[in-house]
Amino acid sequence: MKIELQNQNTELKESITNSIMAKMDEKLIPIVEENKNLKTKIEKLEKEIEYYKKVERNNNIIIFGLEEKEKSSKVIRKQLTSPSRLVLEGERDQNPPTLKDNNHQKSTIYVTSLNVLTLRSEDNLTELTYALKQIKWDIIGLSEVRRMGERITSHPDYILYHIGETQGHHEVGFIIKQHIAKNGEEFIGISGRIAVMNIKLPGYKSPWSIAQVYSPTEQSNLETINAFYHDLNETIPDYTHKNLIVMGDFNGQIGLRRPLDLQ
Repeated sequence: MKIELQNQNTELKESITNSIMAKMDEKLIPIVEENKNLKTKIEKLEKEIEYYKKVERNNNIIIFGLEEKEKSSKVIRKQLTSPSRLVLEGERDQNPPTLKDNNHQKSTIYVTSLNVLTLRSEDNLTELTYALKQIKWDIIGLSEVRRMGERITSHPDYILYHIGETQGHHEVGFIIKQHIAKNGEEFIGISGRIAVMNIKLPGYKSPWSIAQVYSPTEQSNLETINAFYHDLNETIPDYTHKNLIVMGDFNGQIGLRRPLDLQ
C-alpha cells in the first residue's frame, strides 16, 4: 500500500511538473521570439546610426587654412574675409589653392589648323579672311598655302607667315591676329612641310611652341615620307619649347576603305 502511494505521488509530481513546464514554455516562447526581433531591430538601428555618422563626416566642410576651434558657423563666417575653397573631409584636394599672379591672368585663345588648298592669289586670301569671320580664332596653322619663299606680311587685323620651297607645292604657314602676334618670339621655317612659331601666350609664364605640318600622303615615295618624319623628329628637340602643340594635315585616314574612296 505504501509503495502504491509513493508511485501515485511520483506520477502526480511529474504530471504537475509537466503541466507547469508546458505553461511556462507557452509564456516564454513569445518572449524569446520578441527578444530575437528586438535584437534584429537594434542591430539594424546600429547600422543606420553608423551610416548616418559616416554621411555626416563626409559632408563636413573643411575651410582651407582655418582651424576648427570655433563653436558655431556664425563665428566662422565672421572670420572669412574672402571666398574660400571648400573641400569635403577625407577627400584629396587635387587642385590646392595657390597665390594668384595678376600679371599672368589666363584667357581663352582659339588655336586651330586648316588646309586652305591654295592662297596663291590675293583673291584666295580675301576669301579666307571673309570665311574666318564666321568662327572664333586667334591662331590658325595653314597647309597647302602654295606661296613660294619665306615671308611675313602684315594686314590690318592679322599677320600672315608662310614658307615654300617648291613653286605650287605644299607650303605651310600661320595666320595670327594682331593682338596675339605682338607676343610672338619667332617663326622658324624648317621646310615646305614644317614650320614652327614660338610665342608667349597671355596667362602663361613659359613660352609655347606651335608646329604646323603638312604630311606626305601614303602615295608618296618612301624617301619623301622618311625625310618628313626625320625633319619633324629633329625639329621638336631643337626648335620648340616644353609647351608644345603639333598640328596640321597629317593626311591620315581612319577606318576601312569604302567603294567611293576608289573613285
